[in-house]
Amino acid sequence: MKNKSKFLSWSTGLDKGEIRINSFKKGESFILEENNPIYEVKFNKNEEKLFVLTYNKLKVYDLNTKKEHTVYKTFFNYSQMSGFQLSKHESQVLMWSDNDIYLKELLYERRIVTFKHDDYSQVKGAIFSKDNTSVISWTLSGTIKIWDKKGIELSRLQHNKVEKVEYIKDYLVSWGGNEVKIWSKKGVLLNSLITDGHITELGRFQDKIYTRDLDGVVKLWNINNNLRSCI
Repeated sequence: MKNKSKFLSWSTGLDKGEIRINSFKKGESFILEENNPIYEVKFNKNEEKLFVLTYNKLKVYDLNTKKEHTVYKTFFNYSQMSGFQLSKHESQVLMWSDNDIYLKELLYERRIVTFKHDDYSQVKGAIFSKDNTSVISWTLSGTIKIWDKKGIELSRLQHNKVEKVEYIKDYLVSWGGNEVKIWSKKGVLLNSLITDGHITELGRFQDKIYTRDLDGVVKLWNINNNLRSCI
C-alpha cells in the first residue's frame, strides 16, 4: 500500500498481527506488533498517524513516537467490523459488518446512525462524499447506495462484480470485473467503459483515468469519450 512518503505492509494470524512501515524521507523502517488479529490498516492524510482495525477496537498510533495514541471501541451488536473509512477531517468514521454500516463520531465515541442494506448482502466498502454530506456503500451483490447522513437512502445503483467505488474529479466511479461505470454525484449513469480483462487497479492520470488488468495491460481513458490509449 503506497502513500506519499511511507510504504505500509501488514500480516495477521488468528491471534496477533504485525505492521511494517518504511519511511522514504527518513530512510528508516520499523515494526508495530499487535496482540490481536488485524483486519485493516490505514494512514491518516498527513501520514503522522496510523489507524489499525483489530478484533473489537480501532487503534491510533502516533508514527512520530511509534506508540499507541488512542483506542476506540468498535463492538456493535456483537458483530466484528470488517473495514473502516475516515472522514476528511478524521472526526467521523464509517465501519461495516455483514450488511450494516455504522457512522460513528470519534471524539465522543458515539454512534450516530446505522445504514442497513435490505438485500442482506455483505458490505464490501463505504466512503464519505467529497462534501461530507452523504455516504456511499456497496455490497457483494453489486448494489451501490447513496445515503444522507441521517440514514435515508437517496439513490440505488447497480454494478455487478463491483470491487470499489471512489471519487475521481467530480465523478463517482465504480469498477469491478471488466467494467468501469461513471456516475454523477447524485447517481446518474454517465458512461460505461468496457475492458478485455479483469480490472485489478484504477486511478487518475491528469484529467483521465487508467485501468490495469490481470495481464498487466494498462489503458488510459477519457471519462466521456472512452479509450484513448493502451500500454
